[in-house]
Amino acid sequence: MNRYILAIVGLFGGISLFAQGTSDVFDVTVKNETNINTDELEFSPAFFEDGILFISSREDVFKFIDRRLRDNTMGIYQTRRNTDGQLQQAELFSNRLNTKYHEGPLCFDLSGNDLYFTRSNYLRGKVTKSADGWIKLKILRAKRDGDQWGDATDLPFNGNDFETCHPSLSADGDRLYFSSDRPGGLGGLDIYYVDKMGDDWGDPVNLGPEVNTEGDEVFPFIHADGHLFFSTESREGLGGLDIYYTLQKEDGTWRTASNLKAPFNSEADDFGLILDLETKNGYFSSDRPGGEGKDDIYSFYASQGLSKLLADREMATDSRPRPFSVFVADNATGAELQGVDIAFLDLEDMNLSNILTITDEQGNLIRIQAPDPNSNELILKVEMADSEIKGKTNAEGEFATSASPSNYVIAVNAEGYFPKQVPVEKANWPTEIMVLLDPMGDVIPFQGVVLDPRYNTPIAGAKVTIQEEGTNESVVLYTDQNGQFNYYLPRDKDFDVTIEKDDLKVNRKVSTKDMAAGSELAMAFDITDPNGRNPFASGNVITLPNIYYNFNDSSIRPDAKNDLNALATILNQFPNIRIELASHTDSRGSSRYNESLSQRRAESAMTYLKSKGIEANRMTAKGYGESRLKNQCADGVKCSELEHQVNRRTEFQILGDAPVDVNYANNPPAMIDESGTANAHAVKPEASPSTANSGTFDVIAGVFKVAANADKRLAALQSLGFTSAKIIKTASGMNAVLVGSFTSSSEAEATVSTLEGTHQINAYVKRK
Repeated sequence: MNRYILAIVGLFGGISLFAQGTSDVFDVTVKNETNINTDELEFSPAFFEDGILFISSREDVFKFIDRRLRDNTMGIYQTRRNTDGQLQQAELFSNRLNTKYHEGPLCFDLSGNDLYFTRSNYLRGKVTKSADGWIKLKILRAKRDGDQWGDATDLPFNGNDFETCHPSLSADGDRLYFSSDRPGGLGGLDIYYVDKMGDDWGDPVNLGPEVNTEGDEVFPFIHADGHLFFSTESREGLGGLDIYYTLQKEDGTWRTASNLKAPFNSEADDFGLILDLETKNGYFSSDRPGGEGKDDIYSFYASQGLSKLLADREMATDSRPRPFSVFVADNATGAELQGVDIAFLDLEDMNLSNILTITDEQGNLIRIQAPDPNSNELILKVEMADSEIKGKTNAEGEFATSASPSNYVIAVNAEGYFPKQVPVEKANWPTEIMVLLDPMGDVIPFQGVVLDPRYNTPIAGAKVTIQEEGTNESVVLYTDQNGQFNYYLPRDKDFDVTIEKDDLKVNRKVSTKDMAAGSELAMAFDITDPNGRNPFASGNVITLPNIYYNFNDSSIRPDAKNDLNALATILNQFPNIRIELASHTDSRGSSRYNESLSQRRAESAMTYLKSKGIEANRMTAKGYGESRLKNQCADGVKCSELEHQVNRRTEFQILGDAPVDVNYANNPPAMIDESGTANAHAVKPEASPSTANSGTFDVIAGVFKVAANADKRLAALQSLGFTSAKIIKTASGMNAVLVGSFTSSSEAEATVSTLEGTHQINAYVKRK
């Protein structure tokens, strides 16, 4: 008999990989949880409070040997995470629930107070054998009363003469999935479900041949989004037990199970997968080579979430990355162009709701957005530097990538050619596009930045139309995340430049007449955002949308750290801000427990920020539990898991009116380099422009990556009479052109006005 039947729970025995045999990309990091694994069996994890429960055959207090297995009987163990999110040493979970017989895979309802677990047919001190002399498996139920677990009770669909094991409860608590070899199945252990109706249970339902086979299907796990995971070795897989997934159709039948593939599956036994609500973090069991013992528990982190993998590929809303190629050629000769810079700008994410955009030291964009212009509820969004889609064409003029369909503008820049931006619509998503570039003649580099003047913050996704006067020829560009655009203008001509964003429009005249060869043209364009406001006004509530917690868990997960790091950057750049960190739960569970849980979560976030150098006196931590629900999902109201998720959130509220200097000078746009391509991100001068100057206001006339361009700007300034101008280095190695330092803001602003209005040299004021 298979050992996972004998022992109830399947005694089976950091890499990023592509899914084998498919174009889907798995960006998944897998880690052996060495702190809890031993040379014995550790498997079948379940989320619980600040960590997980799992099953192990390590020697426990009962010291009871299963002679058939020649191993210790198995019990339930608990491990918690520390403040860094790492699992700590495990201990026995409950003396009341653990016995000298086997205890196995388990699950909880969402309150954490109702436990279903597998045990040998041992209840109230009595062992019951089947007609053939075996001790079969049953699913038992226990309820928590305060800090103690009550006596285990039998469930009506168990039987003494067949196995019933491996429970998994649906998110709403109304359906229990399990494995069983009861009569009437397809063979071996099959997956069943049974519906809960009040205090009663219905009849078990076999999931049918799309899921079950003549072999054994074991370790089911039902996710809140409806996907069912299980393991079997009766389908063609990678070897041993493999993890599969399926989804129930509208007619009640199930889709044919699909192999989850590597890195979850291997040539060894892989089973017992659990997945958090956001599909980014989870655990599974495996006896793959390189482990600590017979079976080990592995954790995994999927940076983009497994939901993209699990989504129905036939649905129109499928947002999985798809292959996409950009081919670039010379418009005059048709020759393929190698080394052309390609960058994707996502217009869906560029709108006037961005009321603050800053850049951290790693080049990640941090934005505070206002989804509703009439509300003080804002949202923080982080765009990681490595999340951009960009690269260069190969020798065949091709840039091949994968991208989730969206409304993009594809920016194409090649040395010696006019830049081009090509719109691609989500509704008409192509697999490839051809871009033909025109060679440049005698031209002037032209870079612009579009700003909201109230806070000098960049306007992303603004439409820029450049039209030569007296002709119908025009080019259309869009500003990037930093509000920047770049182009090349023929010399000795006049142009009309129109900047548009939503219902706003600005027109400027630009001329390259009388400009010497090698000159540059840089201009700032102002658009007043009607929603523009101080993001740090007293009472503003800013949501951190990616701070998730596992069920009943207050430890900081890896995917939450990006948002907390961004908040630390904001607090460091604006040191006069004071905040309240607020954590909220959904309505499930008792009000008292939810308040305690949310307080622990808020304190965990505060502890993390203190580790990043934020002073404790600038923060308070408050857990509101379920007292501030954002929708109708109160106690007794039936809601979907997504509706409940809206209420599980972490926010920070601005305390007091902060006199915040939100000035784009803190994040100046990088000027174009010799290739004509603007830097991907704004660069924050990390050092004061001049330690020798005692002035309060510095005027900066550009920050350049290429020193020769900074020299050109310096020479131009000195020829205009700014003899004290000089080049200084920022801490990040950029070349900043310092025009001068002034003791009054009005004098500095007047200098900027002269530079921009009279000399058409882009400049800004940096307040010390």
